Amino acid sequence: MSGGTALAEFYLHHRLSEDLDFFSTTEFEPTIIIPISQQLKTQVDARAVQLEQRFNRNILYLETPDETLKLEFSWYIGALIEQGQMYRQLRIDSARDIAVNKLFTIYQRPRARDYVDLYFLMNEYQYDLHELMKLARLKFDWHIDPIQLGGRFVEPNLEDWPIMIRPLAPVALTEWLKETARTLEKDVLTD
Repeated sequence: MSGGTALAEFYLHHRLSEDLDFFSTTEFEPTIIIPISQQLKTQVDARAVQLEQRFNRNILYLETPDETLKLEFSWYIGALIEQGQMYRQLRIDSARDIAVNKLFTIYQRPRARDYVDLYFLMNEYQYDLHELMKLARLKFDWHIDPIQLGGRFVEPNLEDWPIMIRPLAPVALTEWLKETARTLEKDVLTD
């Protein structure tokens, strides 16, 4: 398990998570997911079940009378940076791996919850932004351009603000993101 759910449940307890993200080092076969979806449909009294497949992602939506539940089963392309913890028989990604994933997500297609998660990770664990960028390069074999990343930090879209457990105001996050973007100036500006 990885992502915001793992982060909120096992590490930071900072916000509510609205979906479950499961990752594997081998590809998920739809023939495995379909029976799981039928079992879950019965257990949560879902009216409808929809399975979307996008590249290495299988996203399952369960529509209940009260809400739509989202579960994602993805094939993990990047290698783990370090071993996480085990909960029952479920492997939980390390906080460092989740931080690298969040940074990479912000670089590609950020959401408010990704910024929130990165804020709490970097403050709680004192992660260095440049170190996370290096680890992202190792993990995903992808260079994170400091100009583009700085742009994501300077003008974040925070419209889909998560339900917080620990206090954090959008204004405070925006200020922190701008300060964090300033640490990228030396990577962009040369004498």
